[in-house]
This record gives sequence, structure tokens and C-alpha cells, in this order.
Amino acid sequence: MTDIRLPPSTSAVTDESSTFLDLGDLAPALPSPSQAEPDDIIEGIPCEVVDPTVLAAIARNLGAVPANLVRVAASYTTSQNQVEPAVLVLYPLRDCTNDYKKHHRATAEPFPTMYWLASPELHERVSLLEGAGFVTRFTDRLAASPKHLQVRPACCRWALLTPADRRVVEKKQWVRALQTVGIAGIRNPASVKCLHTHYAHFLATGHNLVGAWVHQALDQAESATEAATESATESATESGGAK
Repeated sequence: MTDIRLPPSTSAVTDESSTFLDLGDLAPALPSPSQAEPDDIIEGIPCEVVDPTVLAAIARNLGAVPANLVRVAASYTTSQNQVEPAVLVLYPLRDCTNDYKKHHRATAEPFPTMYWLASPELHERVSLLEGAGFVTRFTDRLAASPKHLQVRPACCRWALLTPADRRVVEKKQWVRALQTVGIAGIRNPASVKCLHTHYAHFLATGHNLVGAWVHQALDQAESATEAATESATESATESGGAK
């Protein structure tokens, strides 16, 4: 069964915009940190992850340690019996000061995906579920019963923001992005979008219905694989003994 560890009480990923602009002669047109308006400056909160081993694992799996990392919400034991971060809590605002990307001209931006699935192994397993049509299956299951409502993470996002950063959000009119939308930007609580974000939210909080379904499906798939492997081994043993 899937071995997920929650931390003591205190939960391969790429940035969605990964094409960097070659500055060249355009560099003077881009804003520098000194030109940032006071309302653009993010206060943030300190990162709680200080273990070099954990930070190295995050950097190895994601390519870098996210600048808005807050803490590890859950850990996962891989098939190689290695314990690695499974879910990261990311601050709902991201500093873009050093992001010279084609569409960026601000020094800050909202970051609604607060719970990030950081384990490549789990990411791949959930992707297999998506490829097998589980997004549609879970959407139909939600629609079949009015009691199947998603718990939105918006309240968690807002609670994590500092008072100063809440003022930034209000000033920039980002309240809807951080206080209203659900998992993966979903506006309709009866719909399903990205199973990875639902599962990350479930592992971090234990309160995401779709994420619980994902967890159950992963365990069932793992059990089926183990049973098939055991059956194949027994068949091979019997065949060898019959010769």
C-alpha cells in the first residue's frame, strides 16, 4: 500500500511558464527591483525547511527549491525505499523579481497552487490514472451526489498570508484568485481538473474528497500489480518445476 508520512504536528515539476527571454537589448525595458512599487513587495513568511538533505531532495526532484517554499506537508517512501518530500506547502504569492520571462513585467504574482505534489514517483502514478480516464470518472461521481462537494483550499491560502501581503492582494485585485477559486483554479466545486493538485491537497490536509478517491485508486492499482506479479512468479515456478 502507498506509504505516506505526515510530518510531526507543526504537508519532475516545472514552472508553468518555463520559456525564458534572452534579455539582449530588451533588458533596459524590464523593471528592476529598485523600480518596484511598495505595493509590489512581498513580505512572505520564513521557510521552515532547514534540513540540507530535504532541500537537496526537493532541488533534485523539482530542478530547484521553490522561492516560495514554506514547509513539507507529507513525505513518501519510494519503491527504492527512499523517503522523500511528497507535498510542499508554497506561499500563495510569488516573487518575480528575478524572473525575466517574456510575459512578466511585475515583481509579484498570485500563486494559487498552495499544495504541490513534489514526488516524481507519485506524480507519474497519478498521471497514469489521468491517462486511464479517472478525471471523467471522478467528475461523474461528483455529479451523481450533491453531498460530494470539494473542500476549497482558499481559506488556507488566505490564512497563510501576512496582513501586509493581504493588503497587496487587495490592492492588486487578486482576491478572487486566492480567496475564491478552488483546486487548480476550479471555480465550480462540482468539477474535477488536475488529479495531482487534488491528491496533494488530500495528502496535506486529509480533507479533499477527490484526493481521497485518487489515494484509493492508487492503492487498488498497486494491489492489482502486486497480485499480478505474484501470480506470474507462481506460474513461472510451477513451469520450471514441471520440466
